[in-house]
Amino acid sequence: MRRALLRFFTRDLWDGIQQGGEKATPWHERWDLRVREYWEQYAGIRARLPEEVREFFDEPRLHDGRLLSLRVRAARRRASGAPTLTMEVARPEPASICVLEYSGVRSLNITTPDGDDLGQGIDDWGYDEISMVEQLLKHEVMFASGLELSIVCDRMRITFRTDARDAGGR
Repeated sequence: MRRALLRFFTRDLWDGIQQGGEKATPWHERWDLRVREYWEQYAGIRARLPEEVREFFDEPRLHDGRLLSLRVRAARRRASGAPTLTMEVARPEPASICVLEYSGVRSLNITTPDGDDLGQGIDDWGYDEISMVEQLLKHEVMFASGLELSIVCDRMRITFRTDARDAGGR
C-alpha cells in the first residue's frame, strides 16, 4: 500500500465523503476536524511564508481547477543544482490561469493510486496543503484522479492571468 503524501486531506478521507448519505456522516465529521487541524498548522507557519504565498493560501483558490501544464527546467548555473518547476492551472471561478513557479526545487514526488498507470490522466485539482520543512516550502496537491504531487522548494511565485483559450473552458 502506498504512503499518502498529504497529511490532512487524505485520499481515504476524500473517498469517504464521496459516499453520500448516512455512510458519509462520520467522514464529514473527520473532514471538519482535519480542516481545523490544517488551519491551526497553517496559522503556525503563516508568518514565515512570503507575502504572495500567504495571500494565495489564505483562501483556497484552485479546487476543481484543471492542470494545463507541468514543466521542469534545469538550473541555469550548475553550482545551484536546483531546478525550477512551473505549473499552470485553469481555475473556473473567476476564469483565469494560475501560474505557480517553484524555484530551487529540492524534491518532487508524484504518487499514483494503487495499480493506476495514469490512464485517467491527472484530472481536476482537489485539495492542497502548504507546510514548511525547516526553511523550505512544501506544497502538496491531491487531484481528483487520486494522483498526489509533493514539491519541496526554496521559493514560490504565484501569478494569475486571463487567457480566454484556456481559462474556465474544458
